[in-house]
Amino acid sequence: MFSALQKIMIYLFPFQMDTMECGKRQQTEAFDNTFWPASYLSDWMSGLPDHLSLSKISIPGTHDSMSVLGGPKICCQTWPLEAQLAAGVRFLDIRCKLENGRFLIYHVNTFQEADFSDVLEGTLSFLNQHPGETVLMRVKEELPFIPNVDYASRFQRYLAEEGRNKVWMKEAIPTLRQARGKIIILEELEKEVLGVPYEELSVDSAHSQDFDPDWLKVDSVFHPSKFIQ
Repeated sequence: MFSALQKIMIYLFPFQMDTMECGKRQQTEAFDNTFWPASYLSDWMSGLPDHLSLSKISIPGTHDSMSVLGGPKICCQTWPLEAQLAAGVRFLDIRCKLENGRFLIYHVNTFQEADFSDVLEGTLSFLNQHPGETVLMRVKEELPFIPNVDYASRFQRYLAEEGRNKVWMKEAIPTLRQARGKIIILEELEKEVLGVPYEELSVDSAHSQDFDPDWLKVDSVFHPSKFIQ
């Protein structure tokens, strides 16, 4: 078990609305209503020292990162994967179902017209262009009525074959030197260890459409003096 000091702090940002609703919502500090990031933070980790453990860094992430289809009750994101990474997101929440030998991306029962190969290729392409960065990736089997007994072993084999030696699947939390240019797998499986155990992490996730209170919580972590009376 990891101690509190060893936990990775992850902040998740859900965007639970469809794209039309997104375009109508007013721009605020907490919410970017554009369909592509207004600013880019593609290399924010590159300036951090190599010796830092990932447990010493607060990581911005997205909830149900590939959920862009399904309407306001299902859709969680309006930015595609490449836009999220360009904006500085470094934690991805990926939900898959193993169907006909492919790891298809779902949110609940809505197919997101993508599979895990799209996620892997897009993320590795970003890391090739920005080798000083790392991306943490939680991968879980999405709402199985009966868990697929082959899921963990097939997924482990897939990562070994397709990961180009750029995927961290160890249980230990790496330093930035070890993590740069790699995907860090955060496993969410019962019987297989495929990476850093997700349940041991410190994840601050709020699922609502009222972003401003959530943004104040995040801002208070990074700028505590603003909130001291």
